[in-house]
Amino acid sequence: MGCTTSKDGSRPVVSPEGHAKPLNEQNNMLISRILDYQKQSREYLNDLMLEPRSLVPEELRFGYISTNTFFNMFHAGFCGPYIANPKYMLLVDFRSLEEFEESHVHSAMHFTAIPWDAVTFFDFASYSLIVFYDFDGTAAANIFSVLFRARQRLKKMRIDVLVVLGGLKNLNRRFPHLIYRGNEPGNRVIPWMPTLIKNEQVFLGRHEQSEEKTVIKGLGITHVLSIGRSPENCFHGVLYHGLDGETDLEETFRTSFKLISDVVNEGGRVLVHGVDGLNRSAAVIIAYLMKSHPALLEEAFFYVQTLRPFVRMDQGCVEALMRYERELFGYSITDLDEMLWI
Repeated sequence: MGCTTSKDGSRPVVSPEGHAKPLNEQNNMLISRILDYQKQSREYLNDLMLEPRSLVPEELRFGYISTNTFFNMFHAGFCGPYIANPKYMLLVDFRSLEEFEESHVHSAMHFTAIPWDAVTFFDFASYSLIVFYDFDGTAAANIFSVLFRARQRLKKMRIDVLVVLGGLKNLNRRFPHLIYRGNEPGNRVIPWMPTLIKNEQVFLGRHEQSEEKTVIKGLGITHVLSIGRSPENCFHGVLYHGLDGETDLEETFRTSFKLISDVVNEGGRVLVHGVDGLNRSAAVIIAYLMKSHPALLEEAFFYVQTLRPFVRMDQGCVEALMRYERELFGYSITDLDEMLWI
């Protein structure tokens, strides 16, 4: 017996006897499967000791980035800051030349330095990132602004451009260390900052950043949590805490969660660091997010790795986090092989 196609172009379900089921019966079967799935999901969640919530990294919406995302992009790096490479980020200021000379983001150029009438001769493709900013972020939506026209021109060339929300005004308010002012020496070194994890209060970084005055004072760090080696160079007014993280990682997760939570609740800022900020100290941050958000291990790991791409935990850290996930939620939901593959 032939099998005809339904009006919407889909093929009807065929019964074991070879007869096509009517369209309304197909819909009923589909609805039944969805309801069964929802029931199973509810039963699964009811069995959890703690209900996880989605932890999604900040998205790049229509090419706009927040000041937090710009901070992490600007200070990204592995063995050193990428911004030291002149081809890492093309940063363009679209305010007036007078405003630019008075103050601008470090390493930025004024838009008049680019030959927009012969834009095809400028090597935009050689840059990893292209970022535009104005005074307060409004020029990107103004079809008559130079920034808008420049962005549209590059879009036609299939070149992606990011625009900082809130512009220089917001950057200066939240991260003043990023701003060069005309009365400063031109050779001032830009400090390599740790990764901003959450709410401008929780940072993950390297050991040397815990000893750098421009980092601690520039970010207003009130507490330093060392996983392993503690800093030798300490600063007045900063509280230092050290945890081993070698013998009992789960206990380290519990202790560090209380410490970080207390700092956040008191309005302080904490820098968590290890040697490179990629293994045990990263695991501490992931464990903190798992409980504070709360979030499953896989989501918390993906969130941190999105902000700090070189995070690579060894099998011992991953297994400890899986045991911690079981402790928090009642199940070890994350697959070990998938985590190690990531």
